[in-house]
Amino acid sequence: MDRPERNRSVVYPTALVFILTVFAFYYFGHYNWLELLIASVLVFPIFGIAYLVFSYKGPSKSKLYGLERLTSMLPAVKKPKGHVQFKYKIMWTAIVVLLYFVLTNIYIYGLDAAKTIDVFASFRAIFAGAQGSLMDLGIGPIVTASIVMQLFAGATIFNLDLQDSKDKAIYQGVQKLMIILMIFVEAIPQAFGYLVPDPSLVATLG
Repeated sequence: MDRPERNRSVVYPTALVFILTVFAFYYFGHYNWLELLIASVLVFPIFGIAYLVFSYKGPSKSKLYGLERLTSMLPAVKKPKGHVQFKYKIMWTAIVVLLYFVLTNIYIYGLDAAKTIDVFASFRAIFAGAQGSLMDLGIGPIVTASIVMQLFAGATIFNLDLQDSKDKAIYQGVQKLMIILMIFVEAIPQAFGYLVPDPSLVATLG
C-alpha cells in the first residue's frame, strides 16, 4: 500500500495541543511524574490518530483515508472460501457461549463486591456483561462505537459512500479504532470510581 500524501505542517499544532493537554493534566490534576507519564502514554495515540486524519491530502474525498494504512493492520474476519458445514457452525457457537459463561464467572481479583457500584445495571441485557467480572464491559464498547459511527455517517461528517466497497472498508476499519477507544472511555471511569478495591488488598499492597 502506497504512503498517502500528507500535510506535514499539521504536526506542529497537533504537538502543541498534546503538550498543552499534558500540562493541563499536571496543573489541574496535580499528578506526580509517574501518573503524568501514564496519562501522556494513554492520550498520545488519540493525537497520533488526529494527525493521520487531518494531515491527509490524498485524492480521496474523506479525511478518514489517512487512517487506511493503520486500519489495514487491524484483524478482520475473512469470508469463507467455501461452504461452511452446519456442524462447524454449531461447534464454534458452543465454544463461544462456553467461553462467555466462563469469563462472566471469573471476577477481577481484589474487588470489594459489597461496595462496587454497577453503573450499567440497567443495560446489562443490552451489553451482555457481568459486573466485576472479566466481561464487565460486555459488548458495550462495540454498541457505543457503532452508534457514534452511524450518527457521524448519517450527518455526512465522514463524507463516505457506504455503497462503495472501498469507503465501506474504511468505515469498518475506523469503527474498530473507535471500539478500542470506547474500551478505555468506559473502563477508566469504572476503574477509578466504581470498581472498589478490597481494603485488605489495599493494606497488603500499601
